[in-house]
Amino acid sequence: MTTISTEAFRKPPLTRQLTTVAVGACGSALFLWLGVPGGGISGAMLAVTLMTVFGLAARIEGSLRTAGERYEVVAASLGARPTTVFRRITLPLVLPGLLSGAVLAFARSLGEFGATITFAGSLQGVTRTLPLEIYLQRETDPDAAVALALVLVVVAVLVIGLARQSRGSM
Repeated sequence: MTTISTEAFRKPPLTRQLTTVAVGACGSALFLWLGVPGGGISGAMLAVTLMTVFGLAARIEGSLRTAGERYEVVAASLGARPTTVFRRITLPLVLPGLLSGAVLAFARSLGEFGATITFAGSLQGVTRTLPLEIYLQRETDPDAAVALALVLVVVAVLVIGLARQSRGSM
């Protein structure tokens, strides 16, 4: 028996990736339909989200595979509704994977370069992210580029260190 909470992650990897791409395309189409411009902050957020969602999905999938279905099946056989099974059993079991995936997605988004410059551009004060600034500074002021890169590394290390510390207290 497969519950609604784990059904999407039990598909083959190619199916999941194609689904993610389709969701991204639908999200882009929704942005256009709503009149949200492709560039700017919304374009940068969409680009970073699409590039980091694969890592998050992989962490959640690993947690779901590790947890198995036995607790969900028992709860369903005792009469629990699917939403109750998800809220009381599945979510607590996958929470560590969800949190670690979110932290790693955030750390990866700090360094996202290609998708941001492709979908959002590099507008000063609008969509200029730290990796884009490092890229531009390396041409004119290599010392400033190195300093900015160190800031990026320190922030990423702090985020991952805090996540590990909080995971140890769970």
